[in-house]
Amino acid sequence: MSNLPDLKTIIKVPTYSLTLPSTGRKISYRPFLVREEKALMIARLSEEPDTIVATLDSLVRACTFDNEGLDTLSVQDYEYLVIQMGAKAKGETISLRQPCKEPVPITEENPEGTCGKIIPIVCNLSDIQVEHNPDHKKTIVLDETSKTSIIMRDPRMGDVAHIVFDAGKEGKMLDPEANMKLRFQMALSCIESVVVGEEVYDAKVLTKEWLNEFLDSLPSGHLRKISQYIDTMPKTYLDVKYECPCGKVKDTIRIEGLQRFLA
Repeated sequence: MSNLPDLKTIIKVPTYSLTLPSTGRKISYRPFLVREEKALMIARLSEEPDTIVATLDSLVRACTFDNEGLDTLSVQDYEYLVIQMGAKAKGETISLRQPCKEPVPITEENPEGTCGKIIPIVCNLSDIQVEHNPDHKKTIVLDETSKTSIIMRDPRMGDVAHIVFDAGKEGKMLDPEANMKLRFQMALSCIESVVVGEEVYDAKVLTKEWLNEFLDSLPSGHLRKISQYIDTMPKTYLDVKYECPCGKVKDTIRIEGLQRFLA
């Protein structure tokens, strides 16, 4: 066994650098290894958010030489980084499948009344972009008289990872109550500080109970402002043109979220 070649000396794993879209910070990373991709595939197939989150965090830390993780990267930066790691490991393109929804006459064989043919969609991962909405404002004014406002921050992946992968299960629909709880939880994780007059209270020193009661006591109009902040957060996306084999549909589909790109 001692005469076998050392794999570390004969297999050189390249190192790359990229610029994080939200901060402009440059980081170094390497692509997934085969064993890491196997672990990620097994985690995805489990459909268990805890397993997916733990596996991804371990993988990202290893591929960034233990410099980045769930607690250091925003959601959009984390998604962008993982997609680029996968692109360097597996190639710049991935293939997705989308059923054609062109209306056709309803028949016994086709009760849904859509074409239904599967459209192969080729995605070039080097074209991934991050959308920045101009309506995404980090300062939310609550009361001008008392000069009360909330300073928000984009959530780190660690804040919402379980939400992202649980809600991202294929075919899963959230009922209104669950959706409201989800948005409330995201709002709590995004509060950076509360400003009252000249005083600034860092969210780190405010208890979760106080923040919960604070949000609960707001007029509903203010919650809509916070919801707008969540709705306009930067998103990782890719616009891809496609054409159905039926020849009737030529369109562009927008692919968003880490779950779709890991498919």
